Amino acid sequence: MKLKVAFNLKSMFLFTILILGSFTYSIAQTNLSDSLVFSINDTKVYKTEFLNQYQKNSQNNFENDKLGIEEYAEMYLRFKLKVVAAKDKGLDTLPKFLNEYGRYRKQLADKYISNGKVTEQLVQETYHRMTNEVNASHILISLKPNATPEDTLKAYNTAIDVLKKIENGESFEDLALKYSKDPSAKINKGSLGWFKAYKMVYPFETAVYNIEVNEVSQPVRTQFGYHLIKKNDERPSRGSLEVAHIMKNLQSQDSTYNAKAEIQKIYQKLQNGEKFADLAKQFSDHKPTASNGGKLSAFGVGQLNSAKFEEVAFSLDKNNPISKPFKTKFGWHIIKYIDEIPVKPLEEIKTDIVKKIKTSDRSKKLIENIKRDLMNQYEVNINYELLSALEDRIDESILKFKWRYKEKEADKNEWILKIDSREYNLNQFLEYIEKQQRSLTENTLNQKINTAIDKFSYAKLIEVHNQNLEQVSPEFAAEIKTYYEGLLLFEVMEQNIWNPTKEDSLAQKKYFETHKSNFVSPTKINALLASSSTKKEAKKIKRKIDDDPINVLRKQFPNAIFKTLNETEINDTSLPSNIDLQTNKPELYQHNNQYVVLDISKVHPSKPLKFEEVRGQVISNLQKVREEEWIAKLKEKYDIVINQKLIQSIEH
Repeated sequence: MKLKVAFNLKSMFLFTILILGSFTYSIAQTNLSDSLVFSINDTKVYKTEFLNQYQKNSQNNFENDKLGIEEYAEMYLRFKLKVVAAKDKGLDTLPKFLNEYGRYRKQLADKYISNGKVTEQLVQETYHRMTNEVNASHILISLKPNATPEDTLKAYNTAIDVLKKIENGESFEDLALKYSKDPSAKINKGSLGWFKAYKMVYPFETAVYNIEVNEVSQPVRTQFGYHLIKKNDERPSRGSLEVAHIMKNLQSQDSTYNAKAEIQKIYQKLQNGEKFADLAKQFSDHKPTASNGGKLSAFGVGQLNSAKFEEVAFSLDKNNPISKPFKTKFGWHIIKYIDEIPVKPLEEIKTDIVKKIKTSDRSKKLIENIKRDLMNQYEVNINYELLSALEDRIDESILKFKWRYKEKEADKNEWILKIDSREYNLNQFLEYIEKQQRSLTENTLNQKINTAIDKFSYAKLIEVHNQNLEQVSPEFAAEIKTYYEGLLLFEVMEQNIWNPTKEDSLAQKKYFETHKSNFVSPTKINALLASSSTKKEAKKIKRKIDDDPINVLRKQFPNAIFKTLNETEINDTSLPSNIDLQTNKPELYQHNNQYVVLDISKVHPSKPLKFEEVRGQVISNLQKVREEEWIAKLKEKYDIVINQKLIQSIEH
């Protein structure tokens, strides 16, 4: 079970770099008194940057083991070496790099708000919604973002008509089935389940939190259309949950397999006092978690793609830690509550909240203040004398959106707008009016011109401000630097290691021939596996397992759990480690606190794999070898100074 996210290789690579590498305003600034951790020629890394990167790596580490300071120092040194090498190759000057970097910079810059004035009220509001969850349903009357006034009015009136039906006592769920354009309404009757801050678009979220339980909102406009929202419930957030689960697949190659019956047997074992972790290792079909006792990564509401799983998980607590068996689209489950991680106090996460507000759709709430802030930050002058004369240049055809600008050379020599030392001429402004005239919905020519200069000056203010963002916002400067270095890293690895290795078939085959012993298939077995809680029953099964078919065995031993194994690797968590592969009779083992009878019908011995079968793994291994060789050369090439004493002092 996992969230489904689609990334190409470069997107995934850069996403990981951004997650592990981004750091916040308070620690992004260079402190001249900061201690130097290491330097590579003129590239210097200071303690503040290094520690923050290490903390980010620890918080977001995708592996179970976190790196120690010295290990991370070596990893970060290698990262910086590659970036320096990329710059030396001039990769940061290539059109391909500049275009991609420019696109991302524009996207990121568009998300940042003037100079970041997020109000305390908005921070408090967001934190309240992080610490309180709501359960809601909705009816969507869809509408395109650029809908005509006629279509907008029609959708609004439909929403009002449906609202009247609700007020007259008709069922919200029935009306959702009939009127909602949300495709999921046919299944969930408009129910959205539990959620909290950031899960829904901001106007929708605000409407839910502002109405009472069982109240239905007035029509709420979002980019999707008009919503009627019913608030079903509200509760304090428990933060994130840590749980373990046992899952049985819905289907099996065994025609006598019954997932519901199997999970019920496991549940009975739990009721009899057997350990959850042992049962997960022995019986769970969810292999990514079976080996660690079924434990999942912590999650909050709305983070899994199974509302049912979340609903059951959040119904558990330390007084009621084990769920009854239940079914989802993935299979049958039993969940065990382990712990909960509450939302941190506001003072600990305020910086993160402010950053997220600035880069989420909440930022739209602040747009009304952007121009005012920018006007205070930059010196802005408008040539009102020239502006007032434009009514003689622009005729009434603009009222029908048909005006065409007749260019004059003199227009390029007259300024209409100044922002600090930058000048924008009349030619630029009139071209803007021609292109944007459909957005000028005012009724008179004078009003249209005044609105046009207002929009034009605002657009140019934003443009200037975006160009200055590195100086204005250290937070932005840090994030864009992380992407810049990550993109360089990708390009230099692709050119130096990844692509050359993928194309070098001779080196691949040579590596394969030299390391043939590493490329063998695991030993696998076909067998019938029976698990029992008692040795006495297991002995009986052992006597019968060779003679009776599995459907008969299940009836004879209803408390035991049987599983047909087809080419199952012998290191599977359900199998004991000391299997006798030479025997031709059933054997009894003790494993995961169960008595296990294993009747092997066929052994698939480990065998050498062909080059074509493992080419991908060969390439991956060879890339690692070449990377190590390249790093060694870079360490010889550059002047590296490492403050080992400082690193050791951080470790201790």
